[in-house]
Amino acid sequence: MKIKTILLICLGVAFAGCSSDDSSGTTETCEKPTALTATNITGMTADLGWTEMGSATTWDIEIGSAGFTPTGEPTHANVSNPFSMTGLGAEITYEFYVRANCGNDVSDWAGPQQFTTASLAGQKNYFPLEEGNSWSYSNEKTGGGLPTEESEETMTAGPANEQNGMMYYPMETDNPSNSGFVTSIFSNGELHHDGAQTMYDGVIIISFDQLQMDPVEITMENAAILSETATAGSQLFSFQGSEIQTLNIGVMVPVTINYSVTTTNVEFIENYTTPDGEVYSDVLRADLVVSASASAEYMGTTIMVINEQDAFTSANYYANEIGLVYSEVVNNLEFEDLSSFGLPTIPDIHIESNQELTAYSLF
Repeated sequence: MKIKTILLICLGVAFAGCSSDDSSGTTETCEKPTALTATNITGMTADLGWTEMGSATTWDIEIGSAGFTPTGEPTHANVSNPFSMTGLGAEITYEFYVRANCGNDVSDWAGPQQFTTASLAGQKNYFPLEEGNSWSYSNEKTGGGLPTEESEETMTAGPANEQNGMMYYPMETDNPSNSGFVTSIFSNGELHHDGAQTMYDGVIIISFDQLQMDPVEITMENAAILSETATAGSQLFSFQGSEIQTLNIGVMVPVTINYSVTTTNVEFIENYTTPDGEVYSDVLRADLVVSASASAEYMGTTIMVINEQDAFTSANYYANEIGLVYSEVVNNLEFEDLSSFGLPTIPDIHIESNQELTAYSLF
C-alpha cells in the first residue's frame, strides 16, 4: 500500500507540472505606442512616427485639424512606421493619434501629437485651392451646325470639408447652363490636393443627343487631373466603364457604350501666350481625354455604331499660383454608315470650344 500511495502522489505532481495555467500570472497585451513625432514637414506632407512598445508591425492613425473630436475610427488603417501623410493643407495645425494593431487586438490610442504644415512659399501650386478663390472665363463654342456661342462665367471654390485630413473644395459656377467644358466638370464635384497632385471627385456628363439617348454619367473618384512633379508625358489617371441604353429607330435597339477617361501631364512651358495675347510664366499643360465606342444588337448581329475614338480631348493650361488660364476642347464623334442595315444615317459631331481666363481672385 505504501508503494501505491507514493506512486499516486508522484503522478499527481507530474500532471500538475503539465498544467496550461501560467504560474507567473502574466498575460501578453497590445501595448500603446509612445513618443509620437512629425518630421520632414512641408506645405502638404509630413512623416508621422512613433515608438513601438510591443511587437506590433502595423498601426492605425486618426488625424484631423487641431481641436477635432476623435471618433476612434482610423482615417488611415494598417500603416507602417513612419507613415508619409500627404494631401495636407498649407499653414494648418493638425493633430494625430496612433494605436498598435496586434492582429487579434488593438492598443489604446496614443496622442494627440500636434504639428503645423509649412507655407507653400517656394513650392509650385498650379491650382490654388482656398475657400472663396474664384476664376472668371470667357467661353466660346463653334461647330455642330449651330451659330457660335459665347458666354461668361465665374467659378468659385466653396467651403471645404475635411476627409481623412485632406481639404475637399466644392466648385461652383454662376452660369451652369452656359458653362465651359472644364468648369462644367469641376462644378459637378470637388477638388483637393494630395501631395503634388490636384485630384477630382465628381461626375463627367457626356451627351449623345444625336442618338436620342440619355447622357452618359461617368463617376470619377480620386482622379488626378495634374501633377506638379510628374514628368512630361506621364499618364496620371485612367478609368474604364460601360453602360447599356436603348436606341429608338422605329424598333428598340439595345446599345452598349464603352468609355474611358485618361489624364496626362503633357508638358511644362516656361512662357505661354493665350490666343488673346495674355502671357503667363511657368505653365503646366495637362490633358483630359474621354474615349468612347458604341455597338448595337440588331437583327441578331452586333454592329458598330461608333468605333473607338477620342470623343472629347481637352488641353488644359494651368499657371503656377493662378490656376486654369486656358482650355481648348475638341468634341468629335464619327458614326458608322448603317445604311446597309436599313438604318438611318447619323450625322457626325465636330464641336470646338475654349475657355480663357479674364480675371481671378485668390486668398
